[in-house]
Amino acid sequence: AAFDGIEFYRFNHVTNPELGGSDLTSVMISPEGSVWFSDRSGEVGFFDGNEVHTVEISLLDDDDYVDSLAISQKGLVLAATRDGHLLEIHPNQPSLIWKSDQWYELIRDFSPGLQTFFDSQGQLWAGLHTELNIWSSNGLIQVLPELHVDTSEDRAWVWAVGESPREGVWIAADLQLRRYSNGQWIEHRGEFPWGV
Repeated sequence: AAFDGIEFYRFNHVTNPELGGSDLTSVMISPEGSVWFSDRSGEVGFFDGNEVHTVEISLLDDDDYVDSLAISQKGLVLAATRDGHLLEIHPNQPSLIWKSDQWYELIRDFSPGLQTFFDSQGQLWAGLHTELNIWSSNGLIQVLPELHVDTSEDRAWVWAVGESPREGVWIAADLQLRRYSNGQWIEHRGEFPWGV
């Protein structure tokens, strides 16, 4: 929804038929102010202040969808999918830049996909399965190979990652919210209040 100071305007497939669905998986703001979003229909879209534009992602399997978006300060838009693909989004056609070789079909329905963000220095971070990674020209490099402390399979996944305005990276994994910096855990906020 958008708020203009007086009322909320809802963006969904009823008010905006160009949207594939109303089940959003990610929302981000680009440096120029466009609102980017992804949904479970397999599309990525953006609102430029006047109208909604969509980018169809035909590279994906029928049951795959964009799970998270990352936008650099230079405006580069990346989409990370449920099946572990990393795509660069262009208005005409997205391009595949990386595909996980660690994807396990058996756990796909029970775990989040690739979770990504750009930090203020332009470094792309990615949470995949139970790992925290950074992007290099050679692909993903593990920073933390095993994030979980609870070894039960249903709790071990990386659900979200993001930069802390103070220092380090916030990681939602193992149903815990923790902050990581310079090779160590520096803050622990306990279990998710919302569950999974």
